[in-house]
Amino acid sequence: MKAYAHALARQLFDFESDESWGDIWHFRLVELFLIGYTLDYVWNWGAYIQTNISEVMLPLGLAQYIDVSFMFDHNVALWNAGLITL
Repeated sequence: MKAYAHALARQLFDFESDESWGDIWHFRLVELFLIGYTLDYVWNWGAYIQTNISEVMLPLGLAQYIDVSFMFDHNVALWNAGLITL
């Protein structure tokens, strides 16, 4: 069992080994997925905020301490999505 744990740890966390093409493609695909999902979520959130919400109904989280109603006016949510996209 000890040999299995050592082999598993070496295969998962061997930072000294060279990166293979599979490792490079895996990390690039994960990065591409994360960037794509983040941009999709941000733009959908911005469009939803602009069309469906006009005021804070139940202040939770950060809205308990600061006024976040500025996000509902003048397309600020879409500007925020644009800044995140850059």
